[in-house]
Amino acid sequence: MRKTKIVTTEDILLKLCQSVTAVLTKATDSQVHHSAMVQKISKTSLKPDFGCFVLFDGGFSGLVVINFDAKAALELYTKYMSHMGIPKEELATLHTSDEVADVLGELMNQIVGDF
Repeated sequence: MRKTKIVTTEDILLKLCQSVTAVLTKATDSQVHHSAMVQKISKTSLKPDFGCFVLFDGGFSGLVVINFDAKAALELYTKYMSHMGIPKEELATLHTSDEVADVLGELMNQIVGDF
């Protein structure tokens, strides 16, 4: 008799956290960790300084939102671009730059793709 494995919300959230850490660690060539605490929330918002979101559909559907403060958004962008070999003097210096949005959007797509 074959036993059915039940996949819980917590299992899915843990897999998402693992995808976030794996993609960001590889993209920035830095060790990234996720918090051991995951919360279920009743509303979604984009805040404080920079928010990314991706809708997905397949075996199950969902919305992934990741918010960054300005310093974290710029740090991820800078480390990613430096890891790609772009000289620091050619990088954007403001988290509101289109280049920062493009890179964080690309990283978000990679995270959901890995997930």
